[in-house]
Amino acid sequence: MNASGEPSPQSTELNLRAARKAQTLSAFSSASSYVDYGIQTIPKYTDWGPDYSLPVEIYSIGAEVELSLGNVEKAVFYSRQIMDQKNVAPLDKVRAYKVHAKKLYMARCPDEALKVCLEILGMLGCSFPKLGQKLQANIDLDRTKRNLSKIESLATKALVTDTFTLELVSLLEQAASTALQAGNKAMYTILRCRSVQLIIDNGLSVHAASCFASFANVMMHEKGDWETGVKLALLAMQIQDRLDSKYTETSTLFKVNQLVLSWAMPLKGRHASIIKGYRSGMVSGNIEGGCWCLMLAIWCQFYDGTPLDCVLKDCEVYTAKMESLRQKNQMNITKWHWQLVLNLVGDPANPNTTVMSGTATSEDEANNMVAELNMKTVKLFACAHFGDYETGADIALKLGESHYLKLSGMAVFGFERFDRGICLYAMARKTGKRKYKKEAKAVRSRLHEWVSKGAVNLIHHLDILNAEDAALGNDRKKANTLYNTAVVNSVRGGFLADAGLANERYADFLLLCGEEDEAKHRLQQALQYYSEWGAKKKVQVLKGTWARVLN
Repeated sequence: MNASGEPSPQSTELNLRAARKAQTLSAFSSASSYVDYGIQTIPKYTDWGPDYSLPVEIYSIGAEVELSLGNVEKAVFYSRQIMDQKNVAPLDKVRAYKVHAKKLYMARCPDEALKVCLEILGMLGCSFPKLGQKLQANIDLDRTKRNLSKIESLATKALVTDTFTLELVSLLEQAASTALQAGNKAMYTILRCRSVQLIIDNGLSVHAASCFASFANVMMHEKGDWETGVKLALLAMQIQDRLDSKYTETSTLFKVNQLVLSWAMPLKGRHASIIKGYRSGMVSGNIEGGCWCLMLAIWCQFYDGTPLDCVLKDCEVYTAKMESLRQKNQMNITKWHWQLVLNLVGDPANPNTTVMSGTATSEDEANNMVAELNMKTVKLFACAHFGDYETGADIALKLGESHYLKLSGMAVFGFERFDRGICLYAMARKTGKRKYKKEAKAVRSRLHEWVSKGAVNLIHHLDILNAEDAALGNDRKKANTLYNTAVVNSVRGGFLADAGLANERYADFLLLCGEEDEAKHRLQQALQYYSEWGAKKKVQVLKGTWARVLN
């Protein structure tokens, strides 16, 4: 206080420093209080004149902190205080614009969020084509790939310190993520190329590792260059080790594992890295990224063959954590897998094994594109494993390729594609209809393409679909060999659910061939693998479905 009892400029600066420190420590409630105290003093001795650095920083911190706390209206109010000032330079408005764009992103308005990002990028001198974006994306991608001729040397580049480049890379990173969510793949590619080129030209920023992780996805799933994609992912992790930033480590590890290494490396080795990303998010304040890592950890455990009782416990703990942190999107996606696990072990609230409604969630919650896609992904798994092939095949036919083209790179699509294939081949064998045969072969072709490029976790899936294709063609000798290979490779990789499914599908084929004793043996094998996995409800259903053969 000064002599007149009014707050002094020094008190504002003290509150600003305290808010800055509290934000760094993820003490967002304390930071919010310091911002409130600091803002109360600003009108007493300063305004938005030429020396506006103090109000800009305190309002910027306020906007970021309130968004982290889930106080969206207050965050928008703070960001607007900066954005509406005509005499504030565009560079000094970046943090406010980023908060505003993130708010729109969180509200599932990605098109509007992308417009905000491109608006401030334009103010900073970055122009983007409104027409011919696909052509520009291809040109930028080829140019950037040529500039990556010596990938290994990029890890030793100098660290950038100038504010303009740091903010520009950060904004390009956010804009690219928003473009992907908006389904604008061309703009996503352009933005990724621009950020990587900026790093190549100027040096490493705190977001460099995350940028390279994202660009690895572009190289793999847009350009089809898996070898370069894996090199870039490993480079991203190497660069991250140089950076003193737990905050960006969360994003880097999520992207590397979700978009690249869960395709190209054994799934069982990914869990520790994903949990590391979660922990880095919790200690650095990257709550959103940390919870995305938790969501990915559940997905990884489920598909890598982790016992279902362990997955079930983690689903309960992780969703509660996400809810307490107000991370609704990650929580809702995780709940779909939670419900799937419940269906597999037995959910008293849901006797229908292929309906995703019960203790954890309800199909009525699939009220937007992302939620519906995640619901159908787990529903396809349930249909494939519980034998509701007609429902699964109908979902597969309606889904088509649109979601993969919009959101390519997510490793779950490889596993989802296999579940589609099982349902389609089963219906093709049952009905002989061309629509099922045609789409089943297209799915198998896509899996073959991925496996040929290095999708190690899909090898056994391709084995099973190859066996299904041979069975559809009534090639008994080839089918017998391929089913046996599929079972061996599934067990070898620890994929117990797939080992069970392969045996059950093999048994179905053997019965058509009149080999009932061998079919019984295969069903007993299926029961064993599903039991080891912990799928008690599946075991019960399998025993009932095949009671005549088993008894």
